[in-house]
Amino acid sequence: MVLETMRKSVKRGPLSYLRVFIQIFLVFVFIGYWFHGSLGLTQTPLQESIKIEQLDPGPLHRGDNTTTLTVNNLTQSVITIVLDLRAVSGFYFYNAQEKFIYILQPKEKRIIRAQYHYDHLASDGFLRVQLYYPSVSGAGVTTLGKPFFEKRFPVGAENPDLDPLPFKIRESRHYKIYYYPGSLAEHDLDKIIASHDRGFEEIAAILGVSYDRKISLIYFPDEETKVKRNTPQWTRLRDGQSNR
Repeated sequence: MVLETMRKSVKRGPLSYLRVFIQIFLVFVFIGYWFHGSLGLTQTPLQESIKIEQLDPGPLHRGDNTTTLTVNNLTQSVITIVLDLRAVSGFYFYNAQEKFIYILQPKEKRIIRAQYHYDHLASDGFLRVQLYYPSVSGAGVTTLGKPFFEKRFPVGAENPDLDPLPFKIRESRHYKIYYYPGSLAEHDLDKIIASHDRGFEEIAAILGVSYDRKISLIYFPDEETKVKRNTPQWTRLRDGQSNR
């Protein structure tokens, strides 16, 4: 009947080709659904494939640190995971990101140790730990989607390795402003705060959104100081198999 319908459609004009395509597509979808169901094929949800049993972030001190976690492959399949460690120094922006790739054998339970590094530390810094299942496209490109695990560990104000801040700090309704004593920013601080808060609220009203976290603004006295204090971020990918 489908073939007879196709013959009739071809004679009716250009739009018939679209109808023919849709009909063929639906036939194949039905066949595929029936075949898959008849075999009883099932797939374990990705979030149930790996169990994180222990996670120790390490000391979060200046220099090299080691994160230790125990992962358990709950499936009968070989699984590849990516561990992403992002060491956020906080105020100083000396951020480093390390990615490690691991291949877990069926039912394997492994203790993973991975290093991260801080050049500087501020109290608002943190370590972000994420785990991903990588996917490979037909062109061989590996991508990372949404992490199936994420946890943050704050540096905290009591950390003994905190760098001294040369700034004064003042908070407004929407901003946390850092500025140098005696600078032009300090002289015009009231005007700066009024302008930024007003601009924030106008934009939020136009977009119809709300944001309850304060945004950090840093005012440097000159370009040389800014370059010295603000270092670009970097990311590195490592083969985690060597870190067993």
